[in-house]
Formats: sequence, structure tokens, C-alpha cells
Amino acid sequence: MTKPTNKSRIIALASLFSVFILSTLSFFALRPVMCAKKALQLLGATQVGQTSTAEFRKMAKGYGVSLEESSNAFDLSQQNRVFQYLHLAPPTVMLMNARTTGGVVSGITVHAWVGGSGEFAKINIDEFDSHNTSCGDVPICVQPTSSTMTTYVFFVPSTPHDQRRHLLSLNTWCLAKLGGCKSSREFFPIAWQIK
Repeated sequence: MTKPTNKSRIIALASLFSVFILSTLSFFALRPVMCAKKALQLLGATQVGQTSTAEFRKMAKGYGVSLEESSNAFDLSQQNRVFQYLHLAPPTVMLMNARTTGGVVSGITVHAWVGGSGEFAKINIDEFDSHNTSCGDVPICVQPTSSTMTTYVFFVPSTPHDQRRHLLSLNTWCLAKLGGCKSSREFFPIAWQIK
């Protein structure tokens, strides 16, 4: 028979182990939220057509954003891997890129979706280096198609800085929500306020 002190030790060790496991899972579950938030802030501060690739790297370091760099783009993407693995939410992805041409950031893209094929929400945000968007010659264009389907946002370098930041404010908590976000309106509420 186990002595009460040994039983207490076993319970204490099991409790500590449980706390450690929960803390570790929480860190990895919440990390994409914070990384995505920082990445969106970085993209909001980037000036398309003016920010050099060297300056973008320096800004990324200042914002605490890790980059994956290819020959003509920086990838800052995040997804809810822990929630997917544990089957607690459908796949939620925020694909964020800064395209480069001739050593300068030439475009920003943020595509986000919920569900394996974007069946719950799909958001496409693009900044072009000219005013030639699908909406014509305008600084901002927001086209939500329905609350659960695709929301398109286009803007250009002349769009005021505060508006750009506003247009890049996705609900990053969708990356750590049990059950996931169920609509574009929930993932990108700002678009529905602008439309």
C-alpha cells in the first residue's frame, strides 16, 4: 500500500505535468495569432513601390516577424496547426506575402480562408502598385459577396496609411478559436463596416 505522502507526491507531479502540457499547447495554439497580428502590422507599415527589400527585412526584425524569403517574395503566412491536429477547428490559414520587383516591394497580398477549400470564409486582400484594380481607378474597393463566401479588398499605394492599416485588420483570433470562425464577416468584420 502506498503511503499518503507518496500518493500526494504522485498527485502533485501529475498536476505539474498537466500544467506543463497545457501551457505548451497554449503557447503553440496562440503563437500563430500573435505572429499574424505582427505580420499584418508590418504589411500595413510597408509602402508599396517605395519600401526596399533591405528596409522590409529591417522592419520585419523590428516588428518581430520571421520571414521566409524567395527570389521575388517574402512569406509571412500563419495557420492553426494545433487546432487542426487536435480536430478542434477546421483549417484556418492566413497566407501573407510581400512581392518584390527590382529590390522594392511591389505588392502586398493577404489571402485567408477557413475550411479545407474555403467553404466557411475566404478573404482576398491585394494592394496594387497602380490604381488599376477591378473596381476601376479608386484608392479602396471592398466587395463582400456574402457573409460566408469570398470578400475581396483592393487598395493602392495612395490609400492613406490609417485606411491601409484598417483594411489589413483581420480577426487573427480565428486562428485560435475552438470550432473556428464560420464566416467572412467573423474573420474580417471591418469589410462589412466599410461596404
